[in-house]
Amino acid sequence: MTITPYAGTVPDRSQSQDEFNINTQAFLNYIDALGPEINTTAVEINALATITVYSASTTYNTPDTVYGSDGLTYRCAGTSVLADNPVGSVTGDWVKLILELTDTQIYPVPSGIILTGNMQGLGYEYTSAHVITVAAGACYDSTNATLLSASVSQTVTIGSVINEIYSLFLCDDGVVRPDTHIDGDTLLSAYSRRWIGFVLNDSSGDINQFTYANDSVLFETPINVSTLTTSFATIDFSNIMPVPRCEMVQFGGYNSGVVLTSRDGTMEHDKFQAESGSYAPNYMGQLPWVHRDSYFKYKTTSTSLFVHGVTIKR
Repeated sequence: MTITPYAGTVPDRSQSQDEFNINTQAFLNYIDALGPEINTTAVEINALATITVYSASTTYNTPDTVYGSDGLTYRCAGTSVLADNPVGSVTGDWVKLILELTDTQIYPVPSGIILTGNMQGLGYEYTSAHVITVAAGACYDSTNATLLSASVSQTVTIGSVINEIYSLFLCDDGVVRPDTHIDGDTLLSAYSRRWIGFVLNDSSGDINQFTYANDSVLFETPINVSTLTTSFATIDFSNIMPVPRCEMVQFGGYNSGVVLTSRDGTMEHDKFQAESGSYAPNYMGQLPWVHRDSYFKYKTTSTSLFVHGVTIKR
């Protein structure tokens, strides 16, 4: 399904008369030869438009196209082909059609843009106080230029700095490395890399145990981030999560009442109702944004605000 591009010089009135005549004739010759290619392409397109599931009782010829039992598409490359399953073809008369996409990446990524999406696998889980296990997977690096892959799952050792946030990076050698800088600057330029998540150490220097699922990190022990009063106050979350890499926070609290949040200290929205209960954490809701400074207050009496988890942008 290929149409030959014109390789000659397009006729133009700015050319000399002789050049114009030569280029015009060459272009007309190209158009004349283009007809058969267009017809052939049209036949192939029509064949694709009438794809049916392969049948062992049907005789196929080039360029008949069928769906195989594996859900992929195959084109017949022979004549009078009968009872030869395209999936594992014995005769070699079937060719698997593979869609090849080129130049679909945005590269280079504009400055200040955090690349997300198109990440397969690379989930991670708590293993021990200083070790996590990262699943195999693949993604493009932070500039969207280099394909990175980890062919097998691997364990990653995390440092023991108290209350430290360790970002996780898949590097171009297939190894996942932790770094205390959100952009992996400590890793220098030795690796093309991509941010794939984070872990948080507790006050003992051990990993705060967590469960990872669907781009969410859920803490086994909720983190007390503030004691709220009846007045709006800002809360800085940057000491427990890499804020620019987060998009949703799950909150909870003690006692009863309503937590009010506001981006500017005057608007009250995203109200979360906590059930009554002395020293029993109650899940109240989640915020669909995370700023370094968010405004919170408690409507009736003071209470502790807990972060139960966070959804990250991978």
